Amino acid sequence: MNGLWGDTDSSVFDSNVVVAPINLPAVGIVAGDTPTFDVYTVSSSASDPSGVLDSVAPFTADPFAPSTWFDLGAPDSLWTYDAPGTPLTVHRATGSGDAQLLMLHTHNAAAGRAEVVSLRATPATATTTALAVSGSRTDGGQQSLVATVAPRAAVGTVRFLDGVTELGTADVNRGTARLTVALPVGAHSLTAQFVPASGAYLASTSAAVGWTVAARASSTTWAYAPPVVSSRSTPWVTVSVRSTERPTGTVTVSENWTVLGTATLFPLATTGIAVVTLPRLGSGTHHLTVSYGGSATVAPSTTNVDLRVITSRWY
Repeated sequence: MNGLWGDTDSSVFDSNVVVAPINLPAVGIVAGDTPTFDVYTVSSSASDPSGVLDSVAPFTADPFAPSTWFDLGAPDSLWTYDAPGTPLTVHRATGSGDAQLLMLHTHNAAAGRAEVVSLRATPATATTTALAVSGSRTDGGQQSLVATVAPRAAVGTVRFLDGVTELGTADVNRGTARLTVALPVGAHSLTAQFVPASGAYLASTSAAVGWTVAARASSTTWAYAPPVVSSRSTPWVTVSVRSTERPTGTVTVSENWTVLGTATLFPLATTGIAVVTLPRLGSGTHHLTVSYGGSATVAPSTTNVDLRVITSRWY
């Protein structure tokens, strides 16, 4: 019985302790149910006409989410060896608090059939989480999110949220978790949620930090190249970038995704000028892409220009 010979006491059918497991689906109890239980003892020798010798008040319990459960070394095991010094691992749900455990002893020659053991739960430590945000306030830039969790000994992860949208997670290391993001244009409400790794600490959420990302000013790129250049000469392209803001940064000239040259803009109020020197090119018409990479306040833009190269006839 229970994997043992019939001459060995076990926990299900003992001579004076009986544990009667039931199949929950067979009696209509499914996940989400919280059934009410009645426990009583009936005997034909009872003085009460009902035959009830003893009973307890009805109680409810969720068998799918117990406040405490045990690790007995094997799945679905009902019993463990009851020997002096044998450890018994007890798990408890977060926030379950103190509990009383009914321990049934099957090898009870001394008539110690059962005992109630008090389980003292160490209160979970409260935590606080603060969020600091720094970085760009314009489109295309990055922001640094730094969550500070106290106490520093708390172990877990932090979820970084924009409203209800998760931006990412990071492990807490000595009270700090970090995440780098690139927020889109618009207003944002950022929070950090500490998720503890165990029941030793409570979860916490930071105050919301407002962060607004503004759109960069648009830009327009113009490019000019000589109509015809010699294959023995060094070609060049003049680039002009215009915007409502002061354009800074670099421009790039490429052909078929191959970069031929770059130059830094020389800003003049809301216009930037650059001359890009190119390597010598083979004969024929070259379709060039001219790109302005943008800046913290000005958005990128692109244009195209054709450059015709002819074979030189002098040596």
